[in-house]
Amino acid sequence: MDHPLSGSLIAFATMHGKEKILDSLFQQSIGAKLVVPRLINTDNYGTFSGEVSRLQSVKEVLRAKAREGADLLGLNYGLASEGSFGAHPRIPFLECNQESLMFLDLKNEIEVFSHVISTENCAEYRQVKTEEDLLDFCHRVNLGAQAVILKPSYEYSNMDWIVKGLTDEQSVIEAFHRIKDNFSLDNVWVEKDNRAHFNPQRQKVIYQVGEKLINTLSVLCPSCKTPGFQMTDFIKGLKCLDCGLKSDKPLKEIWSCPSKKCTYSETRPRLDGVKMLSPAECHWCNP
Repeated sequence: MDHPLSGSLIAFATMHGKEKILDSLFQQSIGAKLVVPRLINTDNYGTFSGEVSRLQSVKEVLRAKAREGADLLGLNYGLASEGSFGAHPRIPFLECNQESLMFLDLKNEIEVFSHVISTENCAEYRQVKTEEDLLDFCHRVNLGAQAVILKPSYEYSNMDWIVKGLTDEQSVIEAFHRIKDNFSLDNVWVEKDNRAHFNPQRQKVIYQVGEKLINTLSVLCPSCKTPGFQMTDFIKGLKCLDCGLKSDKPLKEIWSCPSKKCTYSETRPRLDGVKMLSPAECHWCNP
């Protein structure tokens, strides 16, 4: 049986080559093709290099991007991606790369969201004083496959002196001296260019979040067959294996249809198969 999205065109709001990462995944898994609108400028929603701040939440930006892309191409379906680098949301001292994807069905007011956290790809940056320091950084981040950005300082946000997409030593050294001489600086700021087409490690994380979204879209609502049937909540009360008392840990999962026109939901056992809580995690046994 064909997937409900088979044969569909999905507008992918990207200007950094993310369609090259995900298009084959969408075509092979659900039979849908990703199409990029030529006039989209996703930098308007925020940039890694600091000249445009992201003022909305991740989901708000994703909705706006996906809707703009779909509107530009006159399609019912939109897709958008958003990435960030910084502290891990649950482990503050650990750096990470967070990637999110959102699929929109504008006609039926459906959205499906996926999110991945990776500690294998982090932002890297440094103040450099000499060419030797600069090239040491570039070699460490694998310049060539990975691009770098140079600018006068971390806080600097004027686009005129933020040099992006540098992938060879000569260009890096020339930009270093131009910035250093123009601003009479002792140090210049260098960082990894974290845009998708210049960061191979990030491309892997984007593929992971794409797989997660595809897995969700592949599950159809048992009632109306809408793609994206997924866990939306859980019921607390998992009992401790030792004392038998209930905890605030999930006991069962609640799965729901993403369509506002469908009210179908069902309660399921935990997907990981866990039926009892370890005493080590029990608030009563191990306060």
